[in-house]
Amino acid sequence: MGEGKAGRETAPPRWPDAADGTEPFPASTRAAPSCSGSESGSRVLSMTDSKLRALELVRPPLLALLFAACGGSDVPSDSTLGELYEVELGVEAVQVVGVPDGVTRVVDVQPTADGRVWVLNSTAPLFTVLDGDGSQRAFGERGGGPEEFDAAWALAPGGVPDEVWVLVVVRSAMVRVWPASRVEIRLDPGSTPPSSLISFQGAGINQAPPWVERVEGGWMLARDRSGLRETALQTWSADLVRLGEDGALSPYAPVAEMVGDPGERYGDAAAILPYPLWTVCEDGSVGLYSPLTNSARRVSPAGEELSGHELPTDRAVPITADRIFEMFYRQMQAGRPAGQLPPMEQARQLTQEQNDELARTSASSFPEYARMACTAGGVLWLQEFDWRGTPLGQGNRWIRIAEDGSLTRFSMPEGFTVFRVAEDRGWGTLRDSLGVESVGWIPWNEVPR
Repeated sequence: MGEGKAGRETAPPRWPDAADGTEPFPASTRAAPSCSGSESGSRVLSMTDSKLRALELVRPPLLALLFAACGGSDVPSDSTLGELYEVELGVEAVQVVGVPDGVTRVVDVQPTADGRVWVLNSTAPLFTVLDGDGSQRAFGERGGGPEEFDAAWALAPGGVPDEVWVLVVVRSAMVRVWPASRVEIRLDPGSTPPSSLISFQGAGINQAPPWVERVEGGWMLARDRSGLRETALQTWSADLVRLGEDGALSPYAPVAEMVGDPGERYGDAAAILPYPLWTVCEDGSVGLYSPLTNSARRVSPAGEELSGHELPTDRAVPITADRIFEMFYRQMQAGRPAGQLPPMEQARQLTQEQNDELARTSASSFPEYARMACTAGGVLWLQEFDWRGTPLGQGNRWIRIAEDGSLTRFSMPEGFTVFRVAEDRGWGTLRDSLGVESVGWIPWNEVPR
């Protein structure tokens, strides 16, 4: 169950087709929570037999068969819970930029300051560029050659308006896609092997594109120090690290020390359980969501509290074997032609034993939120978790948390998936009844802030 060796991970990861043990943060920068008077220490989680068993169940979950009350910081004393506004967005609000030709499934969408929109495809050609005049061009092949991209997982902007980079996990590198003169910035496979780069996408239970965000002079990545692969427990052991354009990798924020110990609330649950979220704001502060307090806050990289916000009462949707099955089945259906999967009820019977065991080794309730973002002025955004949503766990409602504590819940039109949150709009795709994806944006309607 330990981390894989960087040199041996030559096969493309299953997505989208389907830590070292040192202490990197000085003690003076850690805001370690405590429970019953004990600190969480290095936050490298220990494994019980039941957790190991749960990981074996999740490692190939249904995909393979079918083809915290104490421990975290308390809610900040100055936290606020403001008025909640509801905004329903209809499909007519979507502003379509274009329909990328030859796309199997959109993996990522990245607008750039020069007016273009870049689309990452699950199959070659990997990159489609939608120009403002309606034209488009596509390029990029899979492979290990000098001009190829093996396991391109996530797009990110660069330091100039038209620059686009992609995180290539097998190469353990950020690779410049545009301008066309290729540049690679490699990570040290010793301290940051490909298996240690993680994300809260995929609900913590399915391999997903690693999290990456642009910051001044480089990019922010999340590194797991637990070695627990393909489980939500990874996110509880995350550290944020900064990769500079000069290739230097430096510790940034010990998220694991800031969110608490999941075992205090969820016990030995290891298959499916609520998980923390993080983001980086333009001023360098870190946005955090902890399920243990059901609150969102901004902190400095050293853990100093900048703002805190209470969130609406937990929905606490119970985890059941039937819901686990349907969650995976819906994920399998997305982007696949009809007839490639067995009928739902037949598949349910074939996987009933595993569904029951996954439910037994999970928390009592699904996560509340699936993803997090930060826009100008320290405004935090949370995407609600929905076990019926695709991609896995991603619901169609986003909550905006203004600095004064007021909340706005935006309900997306059916078929619209948000990939990027900007101050005035959400960038994403609109899937029609035939499965064709259009790329565009939807404006956040003006509401009191």
